[in-house]
Amino acid sequence: MIDSGVRHWQAGPMRIPRRAARVAVLDPAGSVFMFRYDNEEVGVHWAMPGGGLDPGESPLQAAERELREETGWTDIEIDDTLLCLWEHDFTRAGVPVRQHEHIFLTHGPRRDPVGDLVASHAADKILRWRWWSPSDLSGGREPLWPPQLPELLADVRKVGRCTGDARRPGFRPERVRRRELIRGRISGAVRAADLGCVGAPVSGGGSLPFDGDGD
Repeated sequence: MIDSGVRHWQAGPMRIPRRAARVAVLDPAGSVFMFRYDNEEVGVHWAMPGGGLDPGESPLQAAERELREETGWTDIEIDDTLLCLWEHDFTRAGVPVRQHEHIFLTHGPRRDPVGDLVASHAADKILRWRWWSPSDLSGGREPLWPPQLPELLADVRKVGRCTGDARRPGFRPERVRRRELIRGRISGAVRAADLGCVGAPVSGGGSLPFDGDGD
């Protein structure tokens, strides 16, 4: 069991559900692009480009927008291949949230972000960025989002893509079988179109709020 995952699920304040999307961009050598964030609840951590969904957005649309806004890259194509689904807790702008994330997988050239991103990175508490090689990920000392990222990307490198079965229509992350949910991580090759969970209600009724930008 991974300690950082346990801490995400410890009892605490009531949390607002939030929907978000991220993108794992891999370069030709298999390194992944990540940002270093500082969060008021979980502290310093590394995460891939992404953020909350805007009203009316699908997870794929949000992933495309967030990648463009946070890196300045406009030529990265993202299809509906998911690296994983992840659910975790943190505090955003003083509000405790439980975030439901779609993490997409794509490829691109190794390069720096482009354009004037200083203000937007400051607003999102992005401290710096870097490309992480497989060895960097396995030997890193600061938390990764999701914590199981090294294992997930190792599976991708092993077979050249995500592995697993597509999920049935109407699938909802919070109802996945216990053995497939590892402290918020659901792994396997899934297509966003198969999930059928855009606007899906969370346990207890209501809909996941849309709230773009930031972690």
